Amino acid sequence: EIYQCDWSSDVCSSDLARRWEEALVAGGEAVRLEPDEPEWRRGMAVTLLSRPRPDLPAALAWVDSALELDPHDATLHHLAGVVLDGQRRFGEAARAYEEALRLDPHLDVAHASLATGRASDGRFGEALQMLRGALAHDARSEALQQGYDLVVRSEEQTSELQSH
Repeated sequence: EIYQCDWSSDVCSSDLARRWEEALVAGGEAVRLEPDEPEWRRGMAVTLLSRPRPDLPAALAWVDSALELDPHDATLHHLAGVVLDGQRRFGEAARAYEEALRLDPHLDVAHASLATGRASDGRFGEALQMLRGALAHDARSEALQQGYDLVVRSEEQTSELQSH
């Protein structure tokens, strides 16, 4: 429902803003009631990232607090990488993705995120090799296939620009 909204509509925008605020209040209450549950903190981070204007510093604070409770959760490390990427802290994001993959070598979204980061550094061969290896284990993964397609398109566009 949130993604079907026409953001040019003031009514829709104000209605969604109210819903996000309600989600944050509910999430905050969940954290208050179960402070040792990292999942509520993850939910707060995801809610903050899902807004039309994501609050990256607050989202990272929630992810970090969840990681303090569960440092072995690969998906939390991946989420940290996503937030760090959004903050243009690419080296830290890559380390977060690498930690996610150390904890769960089959986490397809972490493979895709790390590979697209490599591609944005111009390391297309390395990125494609990573994605091909991951796709060999999970050929049906949408995240891996989308990452692969993105890297291939980026490499083609870069080659075209360099040839002109």
